[in-house]
Amino acid sequence: MTPLLQQFLSEARDFLQGISEKLIQLETAPDDDVMMSELFRLVHTLKGNCGLFDFPEMLRVLHVAEDLMAVVRDGDLDYSQILADRLLEAMDFVSMLLDEIENNGESSPRHAAESATLALGLRQLIATPADLHASQQQAGTEIPAVSEIVSQLPLSEVPEALRMALYRKTWAGNFASNGVANAEPLLWISYTPEPECFFKGEDPFFLVRQVPAIQWQKITVIEEWPVLAELDAYRSNLRIDLISSAPREQIDEHFRYVPEQITLVDLTSMMLVLPVGDANGGPVYEDFVIAALTHLDRDDLVSLARAANSMLELSSPNLWLASALRWLLLLIECEPANYLGLRALVQSLRTFTPPVFSETSVATLHAHISADQAPEMVKPMISETTALIAQEVINAQLMVLGMPDQVNWLSGRLVAVATTLNRCFTSMGKADLLPQLDAALAAALKQSCAAPLLAWLTQNRTVEKNQAVEKVKEKTKEKIADATVVESLPTEILSEPVSVEAAVLPVATNDGDIKFNRRSEDTPAGAKTLKVDQEKID
Repeated sequence: MTPLLQQFLSEARDFLQGISEKLIQLETAPDDDVMMSELFRLVHTLKGNCGLFDFPEMLRVLHVAEDLMAVVRDGDLDYSQILADRLLEAMDFVSMLLDEIENNGESSPRHAAESATLALGLRQLIATPADLHASQQQAGTEIPAVSEIVSQLPLSEVPEALRMALYRKTWAGNFASNGVANAEPLLWISYTPEPECFFKGEDPFFLVRQVPAIQWQKITVIEEWPVLAELDAYRSNLRIDLISSAPREQIDEHFRYVPEQITLVDLTSMMLVLPVGDANGGPVYEDFVIAALTHLDRDDLVSLARAANSMLELSSPNLWLASALRWLLLLIECEPANYLGLRALVQSLRTFTPPVFSETSVATLHAHISADQAPEMVKPMISETTALIAQEVINAQLMVLGMPDQVNWLSGRLVAVATTLNRCFTSMGKADLLPQLDAALAAALKQSCAAPLLAWLTQNRTVEKNQAVEKVKEKTKEKIADATVVESLPTEILSEPVSVEAAVLPVATNDGDIKFNRRSEDTPAGAKTLKVDQEKID
C-alpha cells in the first residue's frame, strides 16, 4: 500500500466521522445553513480525494451524494429524514469499501451493482422529492417469479438448437467423465448505453466485443429511427442483448464502470425450455396429451418417448408442436425425474403457450396430484446434495429469526427469510406448504414480530428423511472423524431437531461505536488512527 493511499484511508475515515455527526445534528436543526454548508464541504472533499484513485464504486456514490447536498444547500430541496437515512446508508457503504481497500489494497467489482442502486436512490431524491414517501410506501418487496423474468427476456429469438446446447451446458446434472459437476453458469446481459455515451468517452461497441464467453448476441433499436436529415449519428439508440457463459465475477469486472446501464439475469436450464413455431392444433393433439399424461403418471417414460418420437415424425419441424416434442425428448433424456417439468411441457400442448416453470405452477401441479394418483417413484425426491443444502439453509433462517425484533429493517429481514424459505421448500418438493408460509409472513409483518414465522418454521423445518437423507447420514458418520468438522455439519443430519430456544442466537450488548446508519451489531474493522497535536508530541 502506497503512502498516498494510506493517507487517503486515514483522512477518509475522518471525513466519514464528520459527515455522520453533521447528519445526526441536522436531524434536530435542519435549517442550519452553516452546518449544511459544512456537510457539503466534507462530502465534496471526500469525493475529490477519491477521484485520485481507481475506486469507481465509491466515486459513483459520493458523486451523487455531492449533487444531492448541493441541491439541499441551495434550498431547492428540503432536508428530510428519508434523505438523511439514504445518505447514512451511502456513507456506510463507503466505510465498507474503505475496510476492504485497507485489507486487500483494492475494492472488488462485485459491489458495482450495489453502488449503482445506492446512487439511483440518492438521484431519485433530486428528481422526485414530493412523491418520495409515497413511492417508498408502494415499493414492492416481492421477488418476481421465474415466469415473469423469462417473459421479459426475448429468449424466443435465440435459435432453438443453440438453446438446447446451452441447456445441456447449464443442466445441473451435467457431469464430466471423471464424475465432477460440469455445469456452466449462464448470464443474460441487457446493455443499454446512455444516449450521450459517446460524448463521455465510452465506446459501447468495443465494450460488447470484449465481453468474455459470448454465446449469442443481438442489437435492437430502442426507438424508431428518425429521418436521415434529423438523425444524430452520435446519439445512441440501441440495446444490446447477450448471453455469456463467463463467471459472474468476470462480467461484473467487465461492466464495472457502467453498472447502471446493464441488467444481469442468471439463466437456469429450465428458462431455456421454450417451444417456438407455428401453432396448429386439433383433436389428435388432445389425444396425444391424454396418452402422454397417462404414460407420465405411470412412470412409463419409455412409452412416453416412443409416442413423442412417433408424433414428431408425423409433424412438420416448423410447428410449435414439433418444438415442444423436441424439448420433451430432451427433458426425458436429461431429467427423467423432473415429473413436474415434464407434465407442464405436455400440458402446454393444449394451449400452445410456453410452459410455466415458476413456483406457483409447481404448487398448482403438485396440488392436482394426490398420493393415490401418482406412484411413489414419480414423486419429486430430495437428492443427497439438496437435502444437505436445504437443512443448512433452514437452520440459518432459524438463527436469523431468533435475532432481536427491535430493528428498523425487521420487515426487510422477514421478507428475505420468507423468500429464501420459499425457494428452499420448493426445491424440496414441499410447494404445498407455501400458502402456510405466506400466511405466517403476513402475520409476522402485521405484528412487527418474527414469532409467527419462527413458529411455523420450527414446526415444518425437518427435511423429509427419505432414502437419500438416510444415505447421507450413513456416509457422514463413516467418513467424518474430526470433531470440529462434525460440529459444523447441519444439526438435522447428525442429531435430533433442536428446540426453538436453541436456535436463538445470543446477542451481546455493546455500547461502543455504531455504524453510520445506526446499526450497532458490528463496528468497522481495520486500524484506528489517533491524532495528536505536534506541540504535545514535542
